[in-house]
Amino acid sequence: EKYPENRLPYIDQLTGLFMGEEATIVAGLRSGKVDYIGLPGGCGAQLGSIDQAVSLRENNPELMLTPWAYRAENAFTFKIMEPPFNDVNVRQAMQMALDLETINTKYYKGFANTTPRTRIGDALAGFTVPFDEWPETVKKGYRYDPEGAKQLLAEAGYPNGFKTNLTAVDKFDSNYAQLAASYWGKIGVDVEINVIDGPTFGTYHTRKQLHEGIIDAIPGYEWNPLGQLAWNTSAAPHLNFSDAQDSVYDAMVEAANAATTIEEQQKVIIEADMYIIKNHWYIWGGRAPQFSANQPWLIGYNGEMQMGNMDFNGVFARLWIDQALKKEMGF
Repeated sequence: EKYPENRLPYIDQLTGLFMGEEATIVAGLRSGKVDYIGLPGGCGAQLGSIDQAVSLRENNPELMLTPWAYRAENAFTFKIMEPPFNDVNVRQAMQMALDLETINTKYYKGFANTTPRTRIGDALAGFTVPFDEWPETVKKGYRYDPEGAKQLLAEAGYPNGFKTNLTAVDKFDSNYAQLAASYWGKIGVDVEINVIDGPTFGTYHTRKQLHEGIIDAIPGYEWNPLGQLAWNTSAAPHLNFSDAQDSVYDAMVEAANAATTIEEQQKVIIEADMYIIKNHWYIWGGRAPQFSANQPWLIGYNGEMQMGNMDFNGVFARLWIDQALKKEMGF
């Protein structure tokens, strides 16, 4: 519409195919029946399995695979006001029991960012402190040390460990929950996993916390820090999965909202973020990517995912299909 003289053969029709199984999506890509999968487009289809992505790269190198992640979906939080997780030593022990380096190498095939974070994504420069700049005493609590974890449990009064529950969500990676539970078992913590569906998890957003013990969490966002910090305040019980009731933290968030300059706001936000980190309100598991994929004959698409903050969209009307290339490739 801005350049009517430009008569390139742009796409004039877009068909969305709803495929429930990832294997069906992969088959559609390999057969050439699917031109593109990814979050933009409204269907929300993407490759969440790193194994599938690796297989496609090896067997279908012509496909363009774009890894992306804007938050960490392999993380957990606790009911921090209830035993045993009302003791920071217990929460720290749960983090120290996870070998994040090995998890990244073996489970994520090296694709994940397992450098410790919690509430605010480390790409938001000026609003968070990167792991390399944390005090050494704080770094220690995020490093793999199963013997140190056992010692912390003993100091907290749990020399033989304890039993607890973990509520996992099926739209995330429930296999990772099983992996984490296997690590916790090695320090004496017996975790029973209860997997719930997405709609049920949605009710947890709007009702008083229904879970016990541990639940899936989604920190490490690359968006509005103030909005993220508000989730852990006493005044936000519908999103406060940790059930934190901490007046010191509440005051920090209130001060951040009342700040009159960016510099003042950044200082208080960093203070609040580090408060969460030091007190281990979350278990960091790493930020693993999902993948969009497209055929080489889809021209004009370069892997873009967002048009703005949380605006997962693409301008499909500005793309086109190279029909000659498609035919040349046998499709």
